[in-house]
Amino acid sequence: MDLYGNKPGKYFDKKINEKMLIGRDYYENREEDKARPYYVEVFRYLINFAKRKGIKTLDDLDKCGIMEEFAMNFIGDYEIIVYNSKEDLQMFLDMQREYMDTFEVTDLDYENALRLKVTLLFKLGRAEEGERNIVKELKKNPKWLWGYVELVDDFTSYHKDLEKAKYYYELGLKNAADDPDFDALKERADMLE
Repeated sequence: MDLYGNKPGKYFDKKINEKMLIGRDYYENREEDKARPYYVEVFRYLINFAKRKGIKTLDDLDKCGIMEEFAMNFIGDYEIIVYNSKEDLQMFLDMQREYMDTFEVTDLDYENALRLKVTLLFKLGRAEEGERNIVKELKKNPKWLWGYVELVDDFTSYHKDLEKAKYYYELGLKNAADDPDFDALKERADMLE
């Protein structure tokens, strides 16, 4: 095993692993603009590899040992880089859709991927579409705290609709009060003033 924990396997790709490591160095040194192209290339490679091989889960992807990092850890860092990006938003949205269409992910991974997709929609000025995506999930699970947090964040940060942000904040207070992370929503109160 190596520094990142995943064992290189049959499909270990030295070039992709090297790009992951270079991107990781930039990321860890808070140089996200320099890290972004490396993360994009590795992310694309992982999706295309999974499609070619018929791989549907991230666990199965990790078993291939393409790189030293576990796919979910890498994707978590990738998502942070994308959240902070101000350019190439449509490309990131397309890649996010492709990721969500390629893999059968856990509920938590799906929620994180959906939240990133919605943030990208809001950043692209497609607030109604982003809102519909989250509301659809909230109808299935009205206690999903992070859906309310997402809408409050997006309506205050990107769409500047304080009334809608307040609406979803109040709805979250009412429906998600039992969530152990409830303070994450309550912390958004300052954004609504």
